[in-house]
Amino acid sequence: MDFEVYMTEAKLADAVGGDALCFADLDNFHPEDGMILVNTTSVGMHPKIDQTPVPKHALGFYSLVFDAAYEQFERFTGLPAPKELFRKVMDNSY
Repeated sequence: MDFEVYMTEAKLADAVGGDALCFADLDNFHPEDGMILVNTTSVGMHPKIDQTPVPKHALGFYSLVFDAAYEQFERFTGLPAPKELFRKVMDNSY
């Protein structure tokens, strides 16, 4: 994993009281009750819709699993995602 990407993820996780983990650690990770898994990768989206970044058996341990990728915004609205606005919102959330 790219160290810079990991540090960004760690800041985001810390902002919501969580921890950032590497993909390899998620295979055997058993979260506490109420934990949420947020996928910010393109894995699972077209054309790789049958793939998950975390093994499917591990997904059942989470209370909520969702994707947070801008492509979904574009598909839902039919408009380009305001990526610069997304960045500003994230920068101001720390």
